[in-house]
Amino acid sequence: MATTSFTAPKLSSPTFQTLCRNLPLSLPIPKALSSFSFHLSPFLSRFHLHHHPRRLFAVRAESENGGEPLRHYDFDLFTIGAGSGGVRASRFAANFGASVAVCELPFSTISSETTGGVGGTCVLRGCVPKKLMVYASKYSHEFDESNGFGWKYDTEPKHDWSTLMANKNAELQRLTGIYKNILNKAGVTLIEGRGKIVDPHTVDVDGKLYTARHILISVGGRPFILDIPGSEYAIDSDAALDLPSKPEKVAIVGGGYIALEFAGIFNGLTTEVHVFIRQKKVLRGFDEEIRDFVGEQMALRGIQFHTEESPQAIVKSADGSLSLKTNKGTIEGFSHIMFATGRRPNTKNLGLESVGVKINKNGAIEVDEYSRTTVPSIWAVGDVTDRINLTPVALMEGAALAKTLFQNEPTKPDYR
Repeated sequence: MATTSFTAPKLSSPTFQTLCRNLPLSLPIPKALSSFSFHLSPFLSRFHLHHHPRRLFAVRAESENGGEPLRHYDFDLFTIGAGSGGVRASRFAANFGASVAVCELPFSTISSETTGGVGGTCVLRGCVPKKLMVYASKYSHEFDESNGFGWKYDTEPKHDWSTLMANKNAELQRLTGIYKNILNKAGVTLIEGRGKIVDPHTVDVDGKLYTARHILISVGGRPFILDIPGSEYAIDSDAALDLPSKPEKVAIVGGGYIALEFAGIFNGLTTEVHVFIRQKKVLRGFDEEIRDFVGEQMALRGIQFHTEESPQAIVKSADGSLSLKTNKGTIEGFSHIMFATGRRPNTKNLGLESVGVKINKNGAIEVDEYSRTTVPSIWAVGDVTDRINLTPVALMEGAALAKTLFQNEPTKPDYR
C-alpha cells in the first residue's frame, strides 16, 4: 500500500487516529511536535517508526487492528538469493534508505544444494560464460574463411581447452567480486550460507536466525535432466560450461535455444555434435522461417539433427563411452550426453510450504501483480516465479519491488 504524505492535523483528531490505525503513513514532523513527545508514548507504542531517506517518519501499524506489540527486526528486507533480481532489489532498497541483507551460497561454477555464488545464473553459469565460449567457438570458422582472403597457415590452429576454462573462470571470479562490491557500496549486508524461511519474518542461515519486516525470494531456477535409466551419466548446461576436457562427440537432447547455443559452441570447437529433438524442427514457438533457416544453416556446419526422437535410456560402456537409446534406435560412442530440456524454479528446501507460501505444480512461487506471495511479508522475483525467465525481466521486477516497498510507490512489473 502506498505511504500517504499530508499535513499533520491535531493529534486529538478522530480522523487522524483512524487513518493511523489503518494506513501506513509518512508524516512531516512539525517543529512544535518535539515539545509534545512525552505525550505521545501511549500512541507510538502501537506503531513502528522507520527513518526515511526523505527525513520523514513512516508510521506503520503492526497489524490490522494495531493491537500487536512493537516488534524490532534486524532488517527491513532480507533477500534469499544474490542473482540478477535479488541484487537489483536489494541495492535499490538500500538506496531508498532500507536496511537490507542478502544471503547467498558459496561461489562455484556449477550450482548445487550447497554452492551458488553472488551474481547468479546469468553471470556465473548462463549468459556470460556462454558468450565467452561462443566467442571461442567462432574462431575456427574465421580461420576457415580467412583462406579465401589470402591468409595461409603453416600448421592448423590448435585449441587448448584448459586455457579457455581457466580464463573463463578467472573472469567469473572477477565478476562475482564486482557484484559483491556493488552490494557493499550500497550498504547491503552480505551473508554467505543457505537461507531457509522459519516464519513470515525470520530466515535461518546455517543455524543463525535473522528477522526482517519483508523477505524476498530470488533464488532463480536450475536445469533439470529427464528421469530415464542412466540419467546419472548425463550433464546439464551448468556442467557443460565447466568441463575438464573438450567433448569429442556429444549428444544434445533438446531443440530450444539453449540446446542450439551449445550445439554451435561445441561444433565451432570441432566436437562432433548430434542434436535430438522430439519435434520435426528446432525452436518450437519461434517464427517458422527462423526455425527453418537456423536448422538448415546449422546442418550445413556439420551438426547432425535427429528429429522426432525421444531419449529412453543412457548406457555406459566398459571403455567409458556412452550410448543414447531413443524411440528410433541407439547411437553409440558419445563422450558426453547433455540435456537441455528446460529449467525449473529452485524452491526445494526453502521452508516455503511450512510458512504458507503457495507453490504451483512446476515448483514456481505464485505471486500477485506486485510480486507478493500468499504470505503478506514474503515476496518473490525472477525465475523462481516462472513468469518470463530472462535476466532483464528479473532486474525490472527487482526494481519494481524496491519501489513498492520502500519508495511509497506501488509498482507492478511491466513486461511490455
